[in-house]
Amino acid sequence: MWSSAPVVAGALLFTAACSSGEVSIAPPNPAGRVVEQCDHLGNRVPHRLVGLHPRRTTPASSLTFAWGSPPVTLSCGVPKPEGFSPNASQTIQVDGVRWYQQIYPTVVVWTAVRSTADGPVYVALRVPTHYTAADSFLTALAQPLRLALSAT
Repeated sequence: MWSSAPVVAGALLFTAACSSGEVSIAPPNPAGRVVEQCDHLGNRVPHRLVGLHPRRTTPASSLTFAWGSPPVTLSCGVPKPEGFSPNASQTIQVDGVRWYQQIYPTVVVWTAVRSTADGPVYVALRVPTHYTAADSFLTALAQPLRLALSAT
């Protein structure tokens, strides 16, 4: 269910061809049990993300994922985003997952905030502005995030 906060709207552009090549992503360096929580996410992320083919990440890490071209990337265990507040106008709820939006010239970063028994876990989804709607990505990732990063 969507909150009343603003959401990027429009049609999602699909990448029909297989994506090739590796995507360079610096893996996060989370502390404590966050790595264990993020490892659970790796078993649940979709192989294809809203029609986008998976891509390998380099260096290889259980904390990073990529799909499509230009790549949509997901990093689990990132630091708390600057300016995040549960009540900020850039914060929305999608299917039980709280997302915080940061807009940059070429990418929109959506950071999921999940409360766990061990404290909050932050997961950053970087969506190039090439894709005109992130709502499909947020919806596709909500269940895997909820299941992998549970509060119990």
